[in-house]
Amino acid sequence: MCYAYPVMEKNRDWRRDKREITHYIKNELLSELKKDQLRCKILTETDLHTCVYSHIDDFFSRKHYENWFILNEPYLALKKDKKKKPDLVICRRKNNGDIHPFILIELKERRSFSFKGHKTPLDSDTRKLIQLLKENKKKPNSQRNAIVKNYLILAITTDNTDKIHRNNPSDIKKELEERIRTELKKNKMSPALINVIIVNAFYSNKFKTKLQALEKIRKLRDIRLK
Repeated sequence: MCYAYPVMEKNRDWRRDKREITHYIKNELLSELKKDQLRCKILTETDLHTCVYSHIDDFFSRKHYENWFILNEPYLALKKDKKKKPDLVICRRKNNGDIHPFILIELKERRSFSFKGHKTPLDSDTRKLIQLLKENKKKPNSQRNAIVKNYLILAITTDNTDKIHRNNPSDIKKELEERIRTELKKNKMSPALINVIIVNAFYSNKFKTKLQALEKIRKLRDIRLK
């Protein structure tokens, strides 16, 4: 069966679309994911994946993007027949019909987070993104086909009131950014290539307002057959 693509929008500025998409992910998406946490929609990494995909897909629909797509866990080819599978890939169809990845997103969900020891749950995701970026630079017209922005999204969805004040999103973001910046510099890459987004709607001095959501999350996570 053959599927016809929509008519290309000749007058649409793809660079403007790209700016709108990256602005949405960095700003509005964070707000939406915090609401999802308080509505008890994010209990696992799979939930986070579903929410992020749904919000970005809705944003594309509202903006009537004809040539931008979001893919779940596609395989991206590396050298020697090896492949890597980012959690989400945002790609664009160019005027010649080719579809190229522009934005990669890696996702993690945790009940708490600390920097004890030398490793974090995001280290492997960081290495995956760097490997894909290095491979992308080897392609013809690498500047024109560059993967321009990448995101590591960490959702901290606690169900314990004692842990609310241990997961300051600003402190975690700052430390993760420094670690990622160091890795990028080691690989002679721009620190701006990977952005960190920390989602923690429960970090608040007024945590009593979160108690109802915390109790519901705890019960949902404890669901089992009697």
